Amino acid sequence: MNILWFISARFQNMMHNQALANLVRKQVKDHYGRYLGNIVGFSLDNGGHIKSVAVEQAGGDFAEYASERILIEGEYIILLPDWKDEIERLKRDSALAQKRYGSLEQLSKEGEISTEVFAHLKEKYETEITTLRSSFTNLTEGLKSRIATIEEKNTRISKFIGSLKVQYRTGEIDEQTYRTAMESISQLLKQDAEESNELTMTLTWLTGSSENPAKPETPIAPTISA
Repeated sequence: MNILWFISARFQNMMHNQALANLVRKQVKDHYGRYLGNIVGFSLDNGGHIKSVAVEQAGGDFAEYASERILIEGEYIILLPDWKDEIERLKRDSALAQKRYGSLEQLSKEGEISTEVFAHLKEKYETEITTLRSSFTNLTEGLKSRIATIEEKNTRISKFIGSLKVQYRTGEIDEQTYRTAMESISQLLKQDAEESNELTMTLTWLTGSSENPAKPETPIAPTISA
């Protein structure tokens, strides 16, 4: 065995292990900057790459997230929303299903496949398309529910702000305490607004798709330009 190759391989392995060890206890934030918890461990695939990370969430809860949802930004780990992966998957699968259906029809017109084969594949692809449309509907409902949750949360925050202002005016809390509290609340509202706006834009895109007639010729989802 080449001694230089052996030393290089050992060094790379040590660096890899050190990089993994450095992930433990790193803080995890969501896409909008909210603190979620800390990394407590990870699982690896057969190639030694991270497959998922384990997070001890605020309050002591435990959660595991796929590596596809993880970004490393400086001292923090950023967790991407689960619906982003779902949309990318649906876009990819939808485009493929439409291509297959179109190719099937073309082959049938050209006499390249029998009537029996055409009927079999047509039923199969229409079932796939129906399943994809159902996934889009479920995703749409999930986004609507999340928006409603944020709106309800903001209503409670607004009421709290009202009480805070009254207590400041009556002298029950001093100016420094009041301003510190308002700054924290403003940051919270900003994060909520960013998420709500992104959800709303995504929902508009999805709704525009779901309102089309449910037939195979209709695109399952509009094309999104890069």
